Amino acid sequence: MNERELHRKKTLYVGRPSWLYYYGIYFFGLFFLIVSSESRSFVLRSAIISLPILLAVIFRHRLLYSITEDRAIVRTGIIAKNTKELKIEHIISIQVNQNPIERLFGIGTVRLMSDGECESHVAFKGVRDPEGIRDKITTIQ
Repeated sequence: MNERELHRKKTLYVGRPSWLYYYGIYFFGLFFLIVSSESRSFVLRSAIISLPILLAVIFRHRLLYSITEDRAIVRTGIIAKNTKELKIEHIISIQVNQNPIERLFGIGTVRLMSDGECESHVAFKGVRDPEGIRDKITTIQ
């Protein structure tokens, strides 16, 4: 499905992972900042602060999630683009997964699974309001 076809379909959801989904990267950045607190090098401390933020920006912007009237779509990549689509009519199971930290932040992963000849799944990782996304899909099924 190309961009033009996607815009002709009624789009019910478009999103990316939440910034909070990358809490592990921020934690390690903070850890290294504390460990390197004895260093007086401005360049080193700036790099330690900037690197986790840069990684989160790259990881977040390489994923785009969409739900249209008839498809769930995951686009990955920054330079090269890959698309994985699942027809809504083929979805037989929807799982919402949240670990305790994700639940605290209100984010989670929504897994859409199909069965039959084209056994496949699509996962929207780190999205805000995963139950709301699940509900949008179930209303159009």
